[in-house]
Amino acid sequence: MKIVVIFYVVGLLSFSTVKSLGQANVFPASGNVGIGTTSPSQKLDVIGTVKVDQIKFPHLYYNFALAPRTQLSPMSIRLFDDYHTSRPGGVSPGSNSYGTLLAIYGRSSHWQTDVYFGANDRRMYFRTSAWSGGASENEVGNFNNWRTVLDSHSDVKSSGKLQVSGSGNHFVENGNVGIGTTSPTEKLSVNGNIRAKEIKVETANWPDYVFEAEYEAMSLPEIEMYIKQNGHLPEIPSAPEVEKEGISLGEMNKILLKKVEELTLHLIQKEKDIKEHEERFRRLELRVKNLE
Repeated sequence: MKIVVIFYVVGLLSFSTVKSLGQANVFPASGNVGIGTTSPSQKLDVIGTVKVDQIKFPHLYYNFALAPRTQLSPMSIRLFDDYHTSRPGGVSPGSNSYGTLLAIYGRSSHWQTDVYFGANDRRMYFRTSAWSGGASENEVGNFNNWRTVLDSHSDVKSSGKLQVSGSGNHFVENGNVGIGTTSPTEKLSVNGNIRAKEIKVETANWPDYVFEAEYEAMSLPEIEMYIKQNGHLPEIPSAPEVEKEGISLGEMNKILLKKVEELTLHLIQKEKDIKEHEERFRRLELRVKNLE
């Protein structure tokens, strides 16, 4: 009978121990724990998929938690700072309350992804989306005030401003850049005015050839006839062409310089003609005096 009682007591103690360990497993400070591996290299080494509700990193002053956002889609992740809240649950996932350090939201209903840093005002905000109509949107900026916005969507924020600063270089390797237009046709298309201290245009075939001996410029009568027929100088585009196509600064400067050089040649020739006529007139005056 004593032997039976002893075995019964031992069994109860064993069951109680197993049940207690099933609620809170405690491991020694030394060594690693492996799941799916017999040679763990870290304190917890898992070979396989891990499913957790949230991960929290406690600190004396700040607590950080990594948790999903469940309102719109499970395809999201959020990093909390609950210094101003009692726990990550105190900051409602999906809200703009204080405590959010980094949030990445995926919305399966709109195929939209949001990434923002900060809390209420989302001081740095990245957004991409593709709507049902096929238009795409890319935005970077302050979520509320949009102080800095890069937006390719049709509904551009009217108060948006873009600032690129720093001492380094900034590159746009491919494609065109449009300011005031959504369909740039050149590397930089600006629908508006540009103010600059200096613009340098690189070009070739500068018209110094006008001053070469074999160059023959149009005569003034030929130029007069051309103007009567066309309403503008030779090689210069007409007003309707400029209004439609614009002008190339480099090419236009070359043409204008060519016209100035041709005009200079005509003036030099006219100066020679005037002097020749003056000399002939002087000789005629001498003959008249001699006849008197």
